[in-house]
Amino acid sequence: MELEKKTIFWNRCRKSARPVGIFLALFLLWSGVLFPLGRKIQEGCRQQQQIQQQLQILAAFARQWDPQEAQEAARQLAGNGKELEAPQSREHWLEALARTADCSQIRCLRLLPLDKNGKTGEIGAEVVLEGSYPSFLAFFQQWEAAFPGTWTREGRLESREMGKTLVFQGKFLSGPMKSSKSR
Repeated sequence: MELEKKTIFWNRCRKSARPVGIFLALFLLWSGVLFPLGRKIQEGCRQQQQIQQQLQILAAFARQWDPQEAQEAARQLAGNGKELEAPQSREHWLEALARTADCSQIRCLRLLPLDKNGKTGEIGAEVVLEGSYPSFLAFFQQWEAAFPGTWTREGRLESREMGKTLVFQGKFLSGPMKSSKSR
């Protein structure tokens, strides 16, 4: 009796070894090939969605951008740039920054003077500006033309309202610029 039970058990094991082997082979195929491939496909889909969002923002900007308005802003920039003079003090410099933003149709949301750096002699302001892309182009061109010794640091440009509005957050600095190794 016991011998019959053992032989019946072994016969069943031999018959069921094929499905177990097939199951094991499928599991190894899935875990070794298909699972990593699925992850790569998901990552590609995520990147494609991000690119589609960026393209939508660019398309919204392209729909609202008017080349004639940009040319008019450039002409206005050329006229306003001649009126500005180099500031003598920090207050004049901050006033000129606000005036330049106003001439370029950019809203100045925040304009905080920074303390004068004793080591480098830099003066500056922390700013938050809001406007359209053509307005920012006009602003930066006008500012660079009027005050060539200034630069920005820690600047970040964000788009809002599907690309209709840009917000710049950063620091405008003026003074002797030294290399990063000497600071």
